[in-house]
Amino acid sequence: MRRVPCDAQYIEALGYAVYNFATLEFNVAYIIERLEPGYLQEYISNEKTAGDVAKDLAQAKQRAEAQGHTAAAELRDIYNAFVDLKNRRNKLLHANPTTAPSGAQQLHYLALSIAWDLDAVRQSATDFAAAAEKANSLLYGVLRA
Repeated sequence: MRRVPCDAQYIEALGYAVYNFATLEFNVAYIIERLEPGYLQEYISNEKTAGDVAKDLAQAKQRAEAQGHTAAAELRDIYNAFVDLKNRRNKLLHANPTTAPSGAQQLHYLALSIAWDLDAVRQSATDFAAAAEKANSLLYGVLRA
């Protein structure tokens, strides 16, 4: 499992980033379910990607705005954050392993030359968690069933 030695803190931060984004994505899917019952079944059965979920959230947000839903502003904020963080998560997950000038093993998104050092991975994990908490607050606040 450890063919190439990598710092345990780095691997831990990657794990938190993946887990926190998964939590965010599921909270967003559940928000759509609250707005459009039956969505979770579609999400699961169609194996929707985060990009699919972002498109579905955009449509649900537009319908909620058109209906004057009390959560329209929060939905807009969640949507904007989710799209931004989805793109960041993609750059992290589609990065390639490299050796940093310091000798540390890390990921590097070659297309845009983004070096994912430990601090960048930790910050993303933190940002994913904060957005997941906001989505959860909406889910169990204004959208509470």
